[in-house]
Amino acid sequence: MLCADQNRKSFYFAIRIFLVFLKIGTFTIGGGHVMIPLIKKELIDKKCWMDDETFLENLSIAQAYPGPVAVNFAITGGYSLCGFPGIIAAVLGSILPSFIIIIIIVIFFIQYGQTSFLQAAFTGVRPAVAALIAAALYKIGTPVFKDRYAFLFFLFLLALGIFLDAHPVIIALLGIASGFLLPEAK
Repeated sequence: MLCADQNRKSFYFAIRIFLVFLKIGTFTIGGGHVMIPLIKKELIDKKCWMDDETFLENLSIAQAYPGPVAVNFAITGGYSLCGFPGIIAAVLGSILPSFIIIIIIVIFFIQYGQTSFLQAAFTGVRPAVAALIAAALYKIGTPVFKDRYAFLFFLFLLALGIFLDAHPVIIALLGIASGFLLPEAK
């Protein structure tokens, strides 16, 4: 769902996509799953470039592919928004900040990697990242659990992952199969 005053095929729109994903990539700590609520907020709430259904379709496809979910979503979402230029803009915007930050960290680690200050900082950021991932799960999971079958299947897949240490590919394939086997949400 694109606002009426925007042209999906314009170079200007691709630049706007790049800037949105650059902003998200710059200010997100914790990986792709933490980015998803921010992407949702930007694309749906602030820019009105997508509706909830399109967002969830793109997210489902992005999670089914191997690789980082944020980059996969940049590919599917960028394509939905602006075709091939949208893919290039969204992917570059989402990976450029991480690439630059990693280069800086490597240079910094070479010189100061074993300091107690840096070790303490990394120890402290772990619970924050876990909290951000839990918040993302809650925000994204809430609309998915509209019916009891989906919720029960979620619990089943969660148990497979936690207690039986099932491979993520198996869990993803079972999730895909559930879309064909479970009754549709009313």
